[in-house]
Amino acid sequence: MEYSGDDDSDVGISSVHACFNTLNSISGVGILAIPYALSSSGWISILLFILIGVTTWYTVLLLQRCLKLDPMVRSYPDLANIAFGKKGRLLVSFFIYIELYLVATAILILEADNMYHMFPHAAIRFHGCFILDKKHLFIVIASLIVVPTMWLETQDFLSYISAGGILVSCILLMSIIWIGATDCTCCD
Repeated sequence: MEYSGDDDSDVGISSVHACFNTLNSISGVGILAIPYALSSSGWISILLFILIGVTTWYTVLLLQRCLKLDPMVRSYPDLANIAFGKKGRLLVSFFIYIELYLVATAILILEADNMYHMFPHAAIRFHGCFILDKKHLFIVIASLIVVPTMWLETQDFLSYISAGGILVSCILLMSIIWIGATDCTCCD
């Protein structure tokens, strides 16, 4: 997995680092959300999960074929350029950037909702003229933590943070299993 900048030099990350980043995002958002999705939609949703998995697998096979045909292809806009020309490249780039923006916004909102429930009385007041309520306060704090990571030149450093996120997800998953297996009465 490599990122090609505007100049001719390539800045890349190793496969191990890419795996850490991918596994962290999947485990944090996907694996921990599956039990809630099942409880909300029932057992029939397992068929939907399987369908999505098969569709993703087939898409990866198609992408692999495209990448083998032209070794200069490094991104989705490159594929769109070959398939549909410059207009296709621009359209795919537009949708990728919109998706990244909307995902980042959704994650900030989810973070604020979770922290809102953990600290219900958090707020900042400046001499009565400015009030930052609890939801907006946590969005600002999360943004201040995340935005500096966007200034990094490579994703190498983020893979170490992702390794920590994987560890935390494993600990959280084991805690949930432990509580479910021991029928903990302290949570009642």
